[in-house]
Amino acid sequence: MSIDSYLFILICYSSIFISGFFISRIVNFKTATNRFESIDGFRGLLATGVFIHHSIIWKNYLSSNTWELPKNHLAVHLGESSVAFFFMITSFLFTNKLLKSGNQNLTFWRNLLYSRIFRLFPLYFFVVTICIFFALAIDHFIFNSTLYVFLAQCLKWYMFNIKGKVIIGQTYNIDFMLAGVVWSLPYGMVILFYPSNYWSFYVEEQKCYLYNCIDAIYFSIYKS
Repeated sequence: MSIDSYLFILICYSSIFISGFFISRIVNFKTATNRFESIDGFRGLLATGVFIHHSIIWKNYLSSNTWELPKNHLAVHLGESSVAFFFMITSFLFTNKLLKSGNQNLTFWRNLLYSRIFRLFPLYFFVVTICIFFALAIDHFIFNSTLYVFLAQCLKWYMFNIKGKVIIGQTYNIDFMLAGVVWSLPYGMVILFYPSNYWSFYVEEQKCYLYNCIDAIYFSIYKS
């Protein structure tokens, strides 16, 4: 049985459903009242799809030394479409919290900013640092550019590659080490630090024109 066959995908999802059925009979889960149980379950299915997607890519790489999308179209959608659904779910949950925050909009965005920073930044910086070290170690610490260019490339990675990815490492670049899974972070950072998220709640409507212009400049710089 090939790993990118429909049968393999069916077995994976069947295992999830069967395991979930028996676990729910043994363990009495208590869900918080402010959570959406159906969405939690859906996220589990989406995460399984992403796992299958990456497993197939990795297995094919080990056998053919080629990093490419699965030939099975369903396996491709299990990765790409699942990530798109994750974005939609995140938008729904954030919007729901924002609407419930009432007059505490600014507090909501401040708490969101703090939670994102402490959730993403430490782990991301640690992983990128480790990958840069291993990329250099594999190349015997031989730079393929000047030290200034190398440091600029490192800085771009620490800035979540908002202005586009750069390659660090000749034999194994760090994007390959990370399997490209950090591609969504630049979008998250741009949205998180989008100026309107913060000043639109305490600036009078008549004064928003200037800030909208700043928004336009902010977005054009990102897209340029």
